[in-house]
Amino acid sequence: MKKKILIALDGSESSMKAVEHVADVISGHKVSEVTLFHVCFDPPSLLEHGGSEDRDEEAALSAHLHDELTRWIETCRNRVHTEILDRARQVFRDRGVADEVVTVRTQVLAEAQTDVASSIIQEARDGGYDAVVLGRRGASARREFLFGSISSRVTHHLDHCAVWVVS
Repeated sequence: MKKKILIALDGSESSMKAVEHVADVISGHKVSEVTLFHVCFDPPSLLEHGGSEDRDEEAALSAHLHDELTRWIETCRNRVHTEILDRARQVFRDRGVADEVVTVRTQVLAEAQTDVASSIIQEARDGGYDAVVLGRRGASARREFLFGSISSRVTHHLDHCAVWVVS
């Protein structure tokens, strides 16, 4: 029976260990799909108003800031895609897993939506995955203390599939 596996990636060492673990486990086995899932954030709005009292000048400044911010976001997304997701894809290639088995999904959260665990849980449910794999620790110890770990929340809320936490 072929399985669908979701791997949550944040670029941390433990998330890359999760990739390596799955690649080692599935190498030589039939798996219908491995999805590399990354959640990124749109940066907060820098300026709603540039501070000019001249409306035309204000509009031009806002348009310029919007264009610069859009370029910055695309640059960051491309870097993430190249550095994290392509590196993860290569791990599977190195283990002999066919490219068509591995897909990539990126979800962009607005600044007000900062719950990565909920995004992973929703993707796992909507995608009908048989297993979710993530690294044990991607967040800083301080953030984990304040908000709880993503892996703990995913493990607690997913009951329809296996959850592998790799450290």
